[in-house]
Amino acid sequence: MVWVQLYFAYGVDKGFNSAPLGNANNPYGGVKPTPSTDGGDAMLGLSARLGRGRLTFSVMHKGDKTGLNQDASSQGIGYLCSLSKRNDLGAADTHIRNKNGAG
Repeated sequence: MVWVQLYFAYGVDKGFNSAPLGNANNPYGGVKPTPSTDGGDAMLGLSARLGRGRLTFSVMHKGDKTGLNQDASSQGIGYLCSLSKRNDLGAADTHIRNKNGAG
């Protein structure tokens, strides 16, 4: 039985349309987001048994290497409780920080 699992991911975004935005509009005014053509993504996660469920935690960083320097980072935590063989109940919270109008 596995008590703790670690996750890691890394990716590189290079070239036109390598990191498209889901919505390039900015409904709140200010700087319109611009898709990055040169960047890197890194994610580290942890999942551990806790009581009847699993506690999960992850951190992510997107580094924009263009002159716009539109970096983004996030941290998240969640808990998934097993109610039965087929039913789970979960809750999660995430904090995202965008820099220089990152989309």
